Amino acid sequence: MVRKAGDKWMEYGPTSYIPPIEVDIIEKRERIALDKNEGIYVRDTKSGMIRSVIGQTYMLLAHEELWEYPIGEDLEKLLKQDLEYKNGKRVAYKVISYKIPFNSAV
Repeated sequence: MVRKAGDKWMEYGPTSYIPPIEVDIIEKRERIALDKNEGIYVRDTKSGMIRSVIGQTYMLLAHEELWEYPIGEDLEKLLKQDLEYKNGKRVAYKVISYKIPFNSAV
């Protein structure tokens, strides 16, 4: 396969890859395991489209990145009990879900 300067690609699988001197390894990626009630936001860097991936193990493609969903301070205070936090800060790329108590109306 012929690659030009500026191209991004991924090597998949369990494999060994020795890059030529001209190639920079930007990052190493691993699969993201999600439970049936968990999700992540993914942004396609080519088209700019943002989507959520829910309830499956997902491997980001070469032209995708995790997208951090911005919310206001008021909403964050309301949801603080149920959101996943890491080092005191919200994990912004996780899909926001709110657990409603049994026999409640929204």
